[in-house]
Amino acid sequence: WAWNAPLVFDASVQALTQLAFGVELHLLTEEMRTDPGALASYIESAEIDMLDTTPSLAELLVKECQSRDIELPSMLIGGEAMPTELWSTLAQYYQQHESFALNVYGPTECTVNSTFADIEVNSKPNIGRGLPNVSLYVMNNAQQLLPVGAKGELYIGGEGVTAGYINNPELNAASFIDSDEFGRLYKSGDLVRWNHSGQLEFIGRSDFQVKLRGYRIELEEIENVALQHPIVDEVAVLVKDQQLVAYLVPDQAHESHIKSFLETRLPAYMVPSHIVMLAEMPVTANGKRDRKALLSIDVSTDTTRYLPPETKMELAVQAIWSELLGQDNISVDANFF
Repeated sequence: WAWNAPLVFDASVQALTQLAFGVELHLLTEEMRTDPGALASYIESAEIDMLDTTPSLAELLVKECQSRDIELPSMLIGGEAMPTELWSTLAQYYQQHESFALNVYGPTECTVNSTFADIEVNSKPNIGRGLPNVSLYVMNNAQQLLPVGAKGELYIGGEGVTAGYINNPELNAASFIDSDEFGRLYKSGDLVRWNHSGQLEFIGRSDFQVKLRGYRIELEEIENVALQHPIVDEVAVLVKDQQLVAYLVPDQAHESHIKSFLETRLPAYMVPSHIVMLAEMPVTANGKRDRKALLSIDVSTDTTRYLPPETKMELAVQAIWSELLGQDNISVDANFF
């Protein structure tokens, strides 16, 4: 078992428990956790059977192992939503091998993992069903149960739910409820829905829903549409300076094609004002997308074309937007809505 999660990350707990079963635990170095090449080499040389990882790192590892013809270990993958393309790639690979891959989900407040799903061919990304002693409920804002297919917040009950946050009664009141019908539940903040196979489909974070210029926008909905473009490998959409910015890792740089693709599939207020091309997506020490690093990128260096004003009216409008946004050289066809 390759111990991939740092001690400060809750996923490290499940690696420690393996010692009780006599499992050989391999402590990965910081280099291995951040360098797919080094990780692939160690997996091969140490004959690793199991790796606990995030989708972001798994995606890089799969590419590295395939390029070097290294066999992938079984994997527990969690910590963030899994892209459809990665799910499909893993499903096809593990169908032909004796090893397996599981998509696991669970907040720290519920003791690491709460659900699991087999990554299989002819299925789409989902977080599956509850583990033993875990209860799952999809509810609306009035904490009423929702039917199959309806989107709502995931509430989690069972033996793994924590007693609460130390010396933080306000956060406890906002994060936990004591239900007469279901017992103590944790409000996950995750938006999900039940499918007709009895599996939970992850939709996004309720706190990734933003209100911009009067419109409520789910950033992950924009990401899901962008990932449908054949040249987009990874994407993150954030709000910076009151504008939507899409950070993309493409197979090839065709920003205009991607912008046109989004414009035909999203309402105008959801089309990113800036598209930033990246060689790779930055990740944190835990292997998740580093959103702070993305926000530090100067979007004024992207490849958006600049059309200068040609009339007095265009000059006046440009001056107004420049003053409001604190930016120079705003193109006359720039879209802020």
